[in-house]
Amino acid sequence: MSGSDTDAPRLVLHVGPAKTATSFIQGAFVANRTELAAAGVWYPEVFTIPLYDAHHALTAGLDVFGVPVPPSHRVDAAAELRRLDHHPAPTVVLSAESMSTFRAAQWAELLEPIERRQPEVVVFLRRWSESLPSRWHQLVRRRDAPPLFTYLEEQTAPPSTHLPLLDRLCEAVGIDQLSIIRLDRDAGGPDPFAQLCSSVLGVDPPGLRPERNQQLNEALPIAATEVLRLIHLRSGGRLVDAHRQFIGTRQRGGTNAVAKVEALAAERLHAAPTRRVDWLDEASAAADAEVVERYGHRIVNPDPSGLLFRPVGDAVAEDRAMPDADLANDTDVARAVDRLILRFRVRQQVRLVRGR
Repeated sequence: MSGSDTDAPRLVLHVGPAKTATSFIQGAFVANRTELAAAGVWYPEVFTIPLYDAHHALTAGLDVFGVPVPPSHRVDAAAELRRLDHHPAPTVVLSAESMSTFRAAQWAELLEPIERRQPEVVVFLRRWSESLPSRWHQLVRRRDAPPLFTYLEEQTAPPSTHLPLLDRLCEAVGIDQLSIIRLDRDAGGPDPFAQLCSSVLGVDPPGLRPERNQQLNEALPIAATEVLRLIHLRSGGRLVDAHRQFIGTRQRGGTNAVAKVEALAAERLHAAPTRRVDWLDEASAAADAEVVERYGHRIVNPDPSGLLFRPVGDAVAEDRAMPDADLANDTDVARAVDRLILRFRVRQQVRLVRGR
């Protein structure tokens, strides 16, 4: 880095992780770029790629699982980071959830161009009983997921925790550079973008405009996600655009093929035994207590109870009851999914022939 440390803007890295409102936050940064720039906060365009508001090109060369970056949008990340050291804005924000998966070597490579100063890192934590079903959906999109309750049991025996992520971030940048924001939808309060702006960036959040690209990242009902999982399973994972076709067809509504298969799956799941998922909170309670003990002073919006997340009430827990079923063993659903796969393959071939 050329120049003194005080010449360079403050660098804030929003690392996610995935399924903690990252797309919402990134979309809000882009939609409000002009207002934020006027307040002294710059969200660069240089690392973004078509259809996404995250800085995926920043981490493209660091051997992490992420969104493929088109050749036309690949950049020399080290050179661009050095160039940002001379940006006139007091604060520069970079956002990519793939940074939450970094190991020590990847952090070292990313931070090497700015080795004379440590960036600040912002991480969001979400209640496990909310995040695990969302993470299951994310795995389904990537064509590598077991049935829902198999996944939940794998993640809670022993309990998955926030600690490994926080420990890696602390090792990379130091605990004093870490800001933790609790994403607790049961507690109310400001939305995550407003919380980040006011608590970390020190600016009044501008009025939010509608974000972009919400459709492909929206939460799906369990029945729809199970159908998508079965499409990947029964096609051998070779229907590469299955997720895009599935979401696009589903959004068109009406009595289309996707709606019929989803309705059948919902009917079978509704008839299956259900299990409450408040045990997810119980399984993570001890680990959450350790997070508060070790990192509580870095939480910018602590809960008055002193807990990382309060236990949910019985009514909320009952609403989170989920069907315990694997529809891969349902002959009728399997046949319906096979017909949907055939339909998607025909569409895929038509697009190839048309050069789309």
